[in-house]
Amino acid sequence: MTNAVSRGAAWSFTGLVLIVVATPGFLPREWDSFPLSNYPMFSKLRNRVETLPRAISVYKDGTQQVLSPRLFGTDNTMQAISILSRAVRQGDQAQIALCQQLARHPDLRQANQGAEEVQIVLATYDVLQFLESAAPPLKQQTLARCQVLPEATP
Repeated sequence: MTNAVSRGAAWSFTGLVLIVVATPGFLPREWDSFPLSNYPMFSKLRNRVETLPRAISVYKDGTQQVLSPRLFGTDNTMQAISILSRAVRQGDQAQIALCQQLARHPDLRQANQGAEEVQIVLATYDVLQFLESAAPPLKQQTLARCQVLPEATP
């Protein structure tokens, strides 16, 4: 009797595993949930042109440099973009507040010698051109700009 029970338990467990593994294949492509992720970010079509919020420093000669995520208090680019996106969604006051916070950051003032201002922008890129050759944005809309004040000397 125990042999039959063991076989029944083994078949039941096997069936359960097969159902769990096959389930994502029957769900809509947009569905994604941990721990059974089917990674839709890699399986659905993406736009060739994307608009992203950016924080940049601007120099006297017009040169621009994207600010490091570290100025946002993180080493993670996606977390920095999340902070920027939230400020963009919240409107003008949040954008200006973030811009001023970045412009006052001591690492910016020290590392970006000669940076005159910080800008919060929406930059539109052809993603393939950007990834292949670091192409500049197709267009860029400035949402906020703040002057970088020189560090006070003691």
